[in-house]
Amino acid sequence: MGQINSKTVDYVIHVTTGDKKGAGTDGNIFVSLIDEAGARTRNLRLDTLWKDDFEAGNTDSFPMRDCPDFKHIAKLDIWRDNTRAYDNWYVDNVVVERCEDKDKSIFPIHRWIPAKCRIQLQEFDCVLPQYDNNIEQRKKELVKKKEIYKLKVQHDGLTAQISEMPADESFSFEYRWDLKKAKIKLGLSAKFMASVTGRFKTLDSLEKIYGSTFEAPYGLENWRKDVEFGSQRLTGCNPMSICLCQSIPENFPVTPEMVDQFLEGQTLKDCLDNKRIYIVDFKMLEGVECKDKNTLCAPLGLFYVNKIRKLMPIAIQLNQTPSDTNPIFLPSDPEYTWMLAKMWFNNSDAFKELVCCCGNQSSTISVTSAVPFTGSTLSLSDCNALTKWRLDREGTLPNDLKNRGVDDADALPNYHYRDDALLIY
Repeated sequence: MGQINSKTVDYVIHVTTGDKKGAGTDGNIFVSLIDEAGARTRNLRLDTLWKDDFEAGNTDSFPMRDCPDFKHIAKLDIWRDNTRAYDNWYVDNVVVERCEDKDKSIFPIHRWIPAKCRIQLQEFDCVLPQYDNNIEQRKKELVKKKEIYKLKVQHDGLTAQISEMPADESFSFEYRWDLKKAKIKLGLSAKFMASVTGRFKTLDSLEKIYGSTFEAPYGLENWRKDVEFGSQRLTGCNPMSICLCQSIPENFPVTPEMVDQFLEGQTLKDCLDNKRIYIVDFKMLEGVECKDKNTLCAPLGLFYVNKIRKLMPIAIQLNQTPSDTNPIFLPSDPEYTWMLAKMWFNNSDAFKELVCCCGNQSSTISVTSAVPFTGSTLSLSDCNALTKWRLDREGTLPNDLKNRGVDDADALPNYHYRDDALLIY
């Protein structure tokens, strides 16, 4: 649409059509605005002369006149007549802008609007059921949602999933293209680097790929240091596994003779009593089988808060059952032995985060299940992971922190996950 003269126009209505297959329409679209005082504008047909409106992915703007004394727009009626009856229209959002002071009312829609359909929306389209003024409309939409999101158990033992991905949930064309472009760009960069660097022969040779093509990561210079390994338990990919250690577990037979040398003149008992010792236990990974005969550890790690308030590793055991073939590794071991122990530990840490948090508690499961859920739904029956999880304990942030013994900021400093999450909570 051409430039709108704000001197003769009271409101401008911006309508964004979704970027989906078949989202556009040539049907007749109408709107009516309702302000905070309940005053309603005339019905306005949204149409621009000599322009094909409502094309997929486009935003079209339309002037609304003859309503100079209206207050902030609080509701919006939008509908279609029976023109183009078989031509559905997917609307992303409508933004109503007052020309006088640029006051905006935003109406997220994200709906298919078929012919002969009329809906009314409150601003931001978010309201609890008891405060909804359009109960019948809400009921009809819920019935329609149940028809679209039909559940089916795809694999025994796992949560029910939707039988077919609804079109509304699929990536838009633009987003799919962005992903493809990023994949192509990374692939070309990787091939180029492979052609000029060859196979990595040492850990130091990894650094050669950074600089001209890939940005050097933050931890490139200090990833080998124990202080960074300890910091990862608090600010890394999985900050929710660390717990206060009040006694050494029987299956992790760390002795004072092993670790007193790392406790700055204190004894292990004193540190346990003074909340200076913390533990990470990945027992839930015990028995998990990997493809292609790969190995996944179920490690335990013991950590100490030192005098400069840094969390330091003091012992690592890579599997749950102590034995001659499952030793306890210490910082005093040979450099590369200790480094490999930390790397195996981090591999399990990343696996737990990827599968249980990024996967089962977010996109992988929620997208395919499309139903409310809480906590990890991964079937790990051998360790009874699900039977130990409780909404009022692990599912409630302050209680989870207290249950793990990490709620004391003086005892465990620099735990930014705790400090930031509590502010949001």
